[in-house]
Amino acid sequence: MILVAAATRWESKPLRSALEGPGVRLFETGVGPERAAAAFRSLNGERPAAVLTAGFAGALQPDLRRGDLVLDLRDAPPGWASSAERAAAACGARLRLGAVLSSERVVAGPEDKLRLGASEGRPLAVDMESETARAWARARGVPFAAARVILDDAEDRMLEDAPEGSLAAYALRHWRSLPLLLGLSLRQGPAMRRLGRFLRSWLSEVSDDRPA
Repeated sequence: MILVAAATRWESKPLRSALEGPGVRLFETGVGPERAAAAFRSLNGERPAAVLTAGFAGALQPDLRRGDLVLDLRDAPPGWASSAERAAAACGARLRLGAVLSSERVVAGPEDKLRLGASEGRPLAVDMESETARAWARARGVPFAAARVILDDAEDRMLEDAPEGSLAAYALRHWRSLPLLLGLSLRQGPAMRRLGRFLRSWLSEVSDDRPA
């Protein structure tokens, strides 16, 4: 069984529709490393064949654009890269292979994104949960990958905190950011559908590479 971890319901709901079927279990962690760590601790005793984080990420490189896919395969079997490239081509998606950095907070400003993108290894994108999931997978000796779709360019300014729960309640608390929130809500559906199509195609191919 491949364990696919998504942070929020806006990520897990479309992925659940795309990945329904045997061999994949979707798991919602909550936003941020602390919530992710608590969620993974609740899986005490489980050892999946592989662990995958999936969802949104912010671009750290200026040549990445909204809707691009980023795949971090540093802890994955070698054959997963070629199968990912085939799956992306079949879906008509633009895929980049490289490091996904995790942050304890939302990286909102373009200056911070570009600074992180220039750090060691030149990571492609940033999220908040993948390093926690990677550590959990490493402790169990199972493959790990982070599959992300870019929601905001390196030049985009983001909300300072990630929306959870009711979008209406969040919008009331952050009414000055309503235009930004509206733009994000319009982009996230198509972005997650693209990621879901890619994962459905890719995971069906890598299933033969999973350890017994």
